[in-house]
Amino acid sequence: MRDIETGHKYVKSAAEAGAAAIKAGLDNDCTTAGFLGPSGPPDYQRYIDAVKQGLLPEAAVDVALKRMLRTRFELGLFDPPGRAKTPPVPDSVLDSPEHRQIALQLARESMVLLKNDGLLPFARRPERIAVVGPLADSAACCSGTTTGFPSRSTTALDGIRKQFPQARVVFEPGTKYLRPKPAGCRQMR
Repeated sequence: MRDIETGHKYVKSAAEAGAAAIKAGLDNDCTTAGFLGPSGPPDYQRYIDAVKQGLLPEAAVDVALKRMLRTRFELGLFDPPGRAKTPPVPDSVLDSPEHRQIALQLARESMVLLKNDGLLPFARRPERIAVVGPLADSAACCSGTTTGFPSRSTTALDGIRKQFPQARVVFEPGTKYLRPKPAGCRQMR
């Protein structure tokens, strides 16, 4: 959530970030108490401020709250232990070939091509491909910030190499920012 303001700089304040997130459909902000430390504001202060500043109608917060609570009730998260309508799903089922196939289909169907001036699909197989970006070979960045640990993952670089095995694929991070530090190095603070 803070990334809307501090990382992406889409807005200039935490209240504006809260308003933008709720208006975009956010129902649950997975923050933890004291994210900014004991002296920081409460995690949900941004929403209170957004309403007080007139950036967000209280009714929009009510809608998000109702959807989030409905989902939690349907998942049985408020049921007494052992009495949930839907029993917990074991990892062996979640990571089954069938579920991985569904996840792959979902990923394919949810991709968005922002602009295509006729370049794609390639008329012929490219012979050389340059992959530029500090996270192209990072599996950790694919998980986001609120996930568990996948049993397997594919980086963007690995995916391109697999899709175009005949091509000469050159990788250049382009920056040291966000790159893993070499073993034995201390991170500067």
